[in-house]
This record gives sequence, structure tokens and C-alpha cells, in this order.
Amino acid sequence: MLHQLHGAVTESGVVRPASLRPEKLRQGRVGHRRAAAGRAAVDAAKEPPLFDLEYAALSIVPYNLAPTTRLQIGAGNGNPYAALDPAGAYPQLRHPFIIEIDTAPGARINLDPALVQPTTGTVCYDLSYNDAGMSRYNTMLFRMLGPHSVAIKYDPAPHDGPQCGSLGLSEPDSSWAVYER
Repeated sequence: MLHQLHGAVTESGVVRPASLRPEKLRQGRVGHRRAAAGRAAVDAAKEPPLFDLEYAALSIVPYNLAPTTRLQIGAGNGNPYAALDPAGAYPQLRHPFIIEIDTAPGARINLDPALVQPTTGTVCYDLSYNDAGMSRYNTMLFRMLGPHSVAIKYDPAPHDGPQCGSLGLSEPDSSWAVYER
């Protein structure tokens, strides 16, 4: 029976089908920055945390209702594998952010991730959300470290308007979360 699953048996005898292995779930198309990415902690876990993969993920994909002009960013929260908010303290992370993308050459704010390369440097996204009927903004700095690695710095501080234009686009340090795909 095991040979029909086309998977691997872990030390505890649990079968991990190849299609559900964390490294397979987080593989994006080579050369594309619009993809789902996971955390190295998932691969390092002794037992595969299959039910926690969603919490460990960062999703940066075209918004389905306007895929050429908008972007949807979602991040897991409220779980030990969640890099940006393991305690679940930021309710705005419970829903994806929808961002109007900028495709202008040289843009570094709300840039279409498909245009981001490691040589682009740090880019910033103004993340709008509804807070008790008022629009608020958070920011997310994003830096491609290599073809399959991205560093993220999320600032959950609520602001009344976009902040990326007034921020310095810093380089990643130990306070940034790293995602792999």
C-alpha cells in the first residue's frame, strides 16, 4: 500500500506524500516573485506540521478580481510557525491585504513583485485595512535575498495614511523574517 502513496515514511512511521511535503508546497515558478513561501522551521520540525503549513506561509499573489492592477498579501498568524505574528496579536493579519501595484520603472513602493529581483533592493508595501470603520495602514518591507529567499519586515503600527514614502528602505537585519520558496 505504501508504494501507491508515492511518499516518504518519517521516523515515526507517518507517511508524508510527496505532493504534501513542505518543500513541494512552497515551490514557486522559477523566476517569479508572486508565490507562496514558507518558513525554514517547517522543514526543521521532527514531525511534519502539515496542519500548520498555512500559518507558516506568506502569500503574495495577484488579486483575483483585478490580477493586472492589484496584489493580495497574506501571512499566517496566531501559531508558533507564523513569523510575523505568532501570538495572533494583530487582527489585521487575519485577512489578506489588497494593494494597488505600481509597474513604473524604478518604483520601490507597492511594486509588482513579479518585477522584484535581488538587485532591486528593498521595496515597501503600504498595507491598508479597515479598523472599526476607519482605514488604517501598516507597512511591509520586502527584500529578495536570492532566487528562492525573501526577507520581510512587517510594521504593525497603525497609521492614518500610507507610510512607505516617508520610510527609509533599509537593508535586512536580524529583526526581519526570512521566507523560502
